[in-house]
Amino acid sequence: MGERYTPLNPLDANKNPVPSGSWMWKMRASKLDGSNIIHTAYAEAGKAESDAAWLIDKHTYDGSGDITETNYAEGVAHFQHVYDSGLFATITAATQADPCNVTVSSITLSDGRVLANGDVIYISGVVGMTELNGNFYVVSGLSGAAFNLVTTAGANVDSQGFTAYTSGGECHLPEFANYTFE
Repeated sequence: MGERYTPLNPLDANKNPVPSGSWMWKMRASKLDGSNIIHTAYAEAGKAESDAAWLIDKHTYDGSGDITETNYAEGVAHFQHVYDSGLFATITAATQADPCNVTVSSITLSDGRVLANGDVIYISGVVGMTELNGNFYVVSGLSGAAFNLVTTAGANVDSQGFTAYTSGGECHLPEFANYTFE
């Protein structure tokens, strides 16, 4: 069950109320290994991911998929935490196929962690097959440095009608920085 959620009485980094009628939202979300959104991060439009200007929360769900609890980073609704696009691997190829198969330069991510089947990734910066950019996918059928893309709903990504891959791109394993819960 989806819910529209707007934080009550949000505060900026100086602990001043943010006027609710004058802002436009930017949002990031992470499903981690599940089908429900676990983490959400909100900021005013124009804020960079590296700005300490994000309201980050974590949702807990019941067996029916309803939100039963929302916790804020450090227990408060402040816009002072940073969303980080996460660990990444450089993309070197992507096929026009069903399912789309992506090759990375190494399955060892920037911090030394190894990419695995079931990881939820975010793709950005691809040239040519730009249809992949800005979306979350699940890694499947990992073989060497190549893997298939599956949607977070479990369907293969059919890229047969996509523009041909030209170059570039990163596959991110999203996570949050400055992020703790009490």
